[in-house]
Amino acid sequence: MATAIPALALCPAADVIEPSPQPDGFYPSLKAFFTAAFNEADELLAGLHRREVALLLSDEAQGKTHLLLQLALGLAAGQPVLPCSAKDRTPRRILYVNGDAAASRLCDELQAMMPDIADSTTAENNFYIMADMRLKGQPLNLHRESHWQWFGSQLQTAPADLVVLDGLPEPLTLTGRSSTAARVQLLQKARQLAADNDCAVLVAVTAARRQRLTGTASAQAADSIYQLTSDQRRGEKYRQWHCWQSRWRLPEAVELQRQKSGRGYQLLQAKSAEEADEAAAKDCESFAEAVASVLSYLQEQAQASRADLRQAAEPSVAVTATAADAPPGFTRLRLDDLGTAPAPASLPRRQTKKSWRRR
Repeated sequence: MATAIPALALCPAADVIEPSPQPDGFYPSLKAFFTAAFNEADELLAGLHRREVALLLSDEAQGKTHLLLQLALGLAAGQPVLPCSAKDRTPRRILYVNGDAAASRLCDELQAMMPDIADSTTAENNFYIMADMRLKGQPLNLHRESHWQWFGSQLQTAPADLVVLDGLPEPLTLTGRSSTAARVQLLQKARQLAADNDCAVLVAVTAARRQRLTGTASAQAADSIYQLTSDQRRGEKYRQWHCWQSRWRLPEAVELQRQKSGRGYQLLQAKSAEEADEAAAKDCESFAEAVASVLSYLQEQAQASRADLRQAAEPSVAVTATAADAPPGFTRLRLDDLGTAPAPASLPRRQTKKSWRRR
């Protein structure tokens, strides 16, 4: 008869489950959470950090490109030129890829911005650019797998901290619209690229202003969502910059105006909450004053109309009252007796059509 072997004897010592160390991101108390040291990645734009992907939607192409060139040039020089720039003054390596602008135009715009850069030499060395790129005679199309593989190998050869993909042509659907699936796929590949190369990727496209930003497949594929819109109330040189989604604290919206010299944009910080409340209170007071003035005007018009009606009725009564002889069938009546004249005892009954036929 076989002897039963205890189950514990069959388990080697290596299979014994030992208590695992405390996992990262678990804090047993608020005190431990408040005193913890967080290892945060470098900030490259307001609301965008290293190893993250951002999507910029703009309703106009040239203003978008001009602003991205200004942001990238300041980041390459370690100079925060705009409120939406990174606060850190460390120079960063920039790889800027453009797919819809002429190389000569980009060259002119960058040269016009250089006088505002303090360390122009550092900016020139840290700024890589791809414009009018062609691979084997075909325009660069990062939606193609072969072009994307070549682009990834180039990024490994010349590493960058921030990669800007501006105005790349997107595949179209049968109805002539941009393919949302292709955009989502590009964002997913950009996320993998950012993780492999320890950088951040910003994808900038031109889209309709009414397009929904959050709660979409593109928003789920991106960490940060930016929007650049034209301010039609002020003019064609004015833009508004918003950040609708970010893993970090949302930066405040800013308003910007393009300089006449072509050196970039001058951004003005949007109104604070207190200033907005004061402006709203002033608007309410102005609206109340306007309503009061309209009501006063209507009352004056009503009084004037009543006075005109009295004046129109008085002459006919006066002529009848002051006539020497009343017309036939009328009794002479003074004006003083108008309010005291007795009412007739009864009025003659109106004859109906039926009674008239009987007669």
